[in-house]
Amino acid sequence: MKTNRKWVDDLIGPPHIQELAIEDLRHILRRGIFHYLYYDRSDLQHYTLRDLELMADDMVQEAVLRVLDKMDTFRGESRFTTWAMRVAINIAIGELRRARYQDCSLDALSADDELLPLPQYNAKREQHANPERSVECSDTLLWLTDAMKTTLTARQYQALTSVMIHNVPTDIAALQMNTTRNAVHKLIYDARLKLRRYVELHGLSPDYLCD
Repeated sequence: MKTNRKWVDDLIGPPHIQELAIEDLRHILRRGIFHYLYYDRSDLQHYTLRDLELMADDMVQEAVLRVLDKMDTFRGESRFTTWAMRVAINIAIGELRRARYQDCSLDALSADDELLPLPQYNAKREQHANPERSVECSDTLLWLTDAMKTTLTARQYQALTSVMIHNVPTDIAALQMNTTRNAVHKLIYDARLKLRRYVELHGLSPDYLCD
């Protein structure tokens, strides 16, 4: 069993060690997320076992990235895997809530990763209860799209948009990019880190962009 120190050291260690640690973490979190979806969410009982497995596969990608993003907040007051699992379950809860109550999200991006023109965006959200919020979201998405294109490398941009926006499975994205799935995860992690620093530099909260 890994100690807290071992987990932290491996996850921020050299690439060959980090990749193995990320894979171990992904396996643990995926199992925990599936358990949560299957046993703790009565509202998902109409889903098949396969549906829940695919749902867990999708959620664990974001969970691993969020854990890596929040590594500096881990204080060692509990087991690392317990802390990471709390992060993962919060991701699952947020994803389920977002799926049910979509408001302002990256769904507003077209297949070419461009923001839909405002009239089209508003047409998709014509039932939106808060027009001011709709315009604010459109402006934010436009700014974020531009930030991605100006801040990220071509490979980081391709990995991030493929997996996080178009929901391309990591294995398929890796094949398309002629690389490994762990390399894709590293590209996404680095891209998110760059974007986080970029938005903080411009006085915005990264959490706001994830609403």
